[in-house]
Amino acid sequence: MPSIRVGVNAPSTSNGQVVDIESGAGSIAIANAGGEAIDWSLDGGATWGTLAAGATVHTGGAAPGRFVVRRDTGGGYPIPIDVTFSDAGGAVTQSPATGALSGVRSSPEALIPRIALMGDSIAAQTTDYASKRNAAGAVSWMLARLGQPWYLPNSANFAVGGTSCDAIRANQLPLVLAANASRKISRVFMSCGTNDTNSGRTLSAIKDDLQAMFEALLNAGITPVHHGILPRGNDGAMTNAKRQNLHLNEWMAWYAYTRGGLEFIDCSVAVANNATAFGNAVTSMMDGSVLHPLDNGAYAMGAVLADYYSARGVSPGIRFAGSQADVYDATHNPWGVVFDNPNPTLQGGTTAPTNMTTSGGTWAMSTRTLAGGQTKPIASCTLAASTTHFLYGDALASGAWDTENIREGDWVYAKAEIELVNCANLKAVELRIAENNGPGAVTHGDLVEATGGLFNTGTSLTLRTMTPPVQIRPYGGSGSASVFARQQIVTGAGATGTAIIKAFELRKWQSE
Repeated sequence: MPSIRVGVNAPSTSNGQVVDIESGAGSIAIANAGGEAIDWSLDGGATWGTLAAGATVHTGGAAPGRFVVRRDTGGGYPIPIDVTFSDAGGAVTQSPATGALSGVRSSPEALIPRIALMGDSIAAQTTDYASKRNAAGAVSWMLARLGQPWYLPNSANFAVGGTSCDAIRANQLPLVLAANASRKISRVFMSCGTNDTNSGRTLSAIKDDLQAMFEALLNAGITPVHHGILPRGNDGAMTNAKRQNLHLNEWMAWYAYTRGGLEFIDCSVAVANNATAFGNAVTSMMDGSVLHPLDNGAYAMGAVLADYYSARGVSPGIRFAGSQADVYDATHNPWGVVFDNPNPTLQGGTTAPTNMTTSGGTWAMSTRTLAGGQTKPIASCTLAASTTHFLYGDALASGAWDTENIREGDWVYAKAEIELVNCANLKAVELRIAENNGPGAVTHGDLVEATGGLFNTGTSLTLRTMTPPVQIRPYGGSGSASVFARQQIVTGAGATGTAIIKAFELRKWQSE
């Protein structure tokens, strides 16, 4: 249900401020988020009711019309109200001439394409707990490399560790199809098969399950993506299970080639031990069971996935501020940057942009040239070994949230653009948010280090990291509420290279 916050300026003696109700919006709710009452009218001002501070009124029905609001008293600062359209697939428009709002029904396909995950523990690794994505997930690395062209809600990870294809078909597939019926899913990234061959299931049964899942997804308008059954183990024998894994990868590749509509991207090449003929994985990229990718294994697999889609023209899906004026305004720019004393384009400073903080290594401010010839500041860090380096910004309250910028119940997220130049022996490239309700903080993030393993970036690698949306919790009754965000780079022994942060923002989340 898309929402927008507006400020009520219309005085009590006026005809009010108009909120349009389009026929595409089933109903709207007006929540008075201010500290005093407002007047409201559903018939254009012929009759008025009073909406107390903190109260909500629902219009009901889908008839076109006008919801008019005005101050109950005269003068003072704008009173914030939250307008929620209950049947407007994600869009709220605002007239630049009148400031009127309209809820417009848009099809799910019109929103940023969504993806989902299904399968075994290798797929489940992409998400840990709510609002956290692990660096042990190949899909997380793929999204960062590609620039977040698709959105992965945390609720869209249906994978369960230890499952075989028959259980995935019976249990996870119906959940994915039901989710797709509610909100369109573009692609489903799948990891499955290794538990089947390891438990002795027949090739015929495994293929039947895989084919049934592929066809069900295709019939629902979803592109199935299987990224291959990974090599496993570090023994000195070529087992039948390993032979079956190789056979199934070739069968899926051929099925995708001849059937069309589905995608097979063989990530096994990223972690295979090519020095032996035993079908083993490289142990430095896998966990103790030589089955699950460590962070560095997922990093390599993410590169294979990203290369596949880059070659097919997939481009970044998120943008960053192009103007220093891109700052939160409750009425006119409700999704502007909400850091305290925001600095959307990283202006000022010598070792850190003005109003931001750095730590670790050697930081300095420099510039890059934009398309129009202007220069834009960037924060650059010469990395040190075995160190956590970060750029940091925050939003603070004095006790409970008491500003219009951030309020309880809001959703916020952070995003950053970072270039890694000639980096060796990295442990993590994490973007984190810590949301504090007073008594305690909860940390969320993207590419959060999970299982370790060092990796190298080559000459230049650009990542666009983005945290999942985080909801501001009710005040806990003590201390001060806050949100802090930081883009950090963690190095191991012998690390070298340069990290260049080109953008770093905290914004409100627009809608699910």
